[in-house]
Amino acid sequence: ASQQAVNLAAATQTLTAAQSGQRFVGAVDAVFTLPAASAATKGVWYEFECGALSTGTGLSISPAAADHIRGNGLTSVDNKDLINTGATDRLGDSVDLYCDGVDGWVISGIVGTFAKEA
Repeated sequence: ASQQAVNLAAATQTLTAAQSGQRFVGAVDAVFTLPAASAATKGVWYEFECGALSTGTGLSISPAAADHIRGNGLTSVDNKDLINTGATDRLGDSVDLYCDGVDGWVISGIVGTFAKEA
């Protein structure tokens, strides 16, 4: 069996399609920028985990300006981050996302409290 690549204490970074299938364990107030939805990114997926408690903004996942993150009862709005805020974060909170190749990103699994950027 193969092992999943795990990026520990990952700080703010822009992700690539080549990193599909990896788990990013965020350091304090990390921001992960997703690649734009396109035919080339359809099926790309990532896992994100809260690896450090925050008193600030927490862990943020940022789609491209023309993309949204939908699922888990959240309103689908372009260019709004998905945030595990410092007010409610717990170690191990996590979210799994995949790209639909057209409109953006879909939540396929979630643990903890995540909200959309205001």
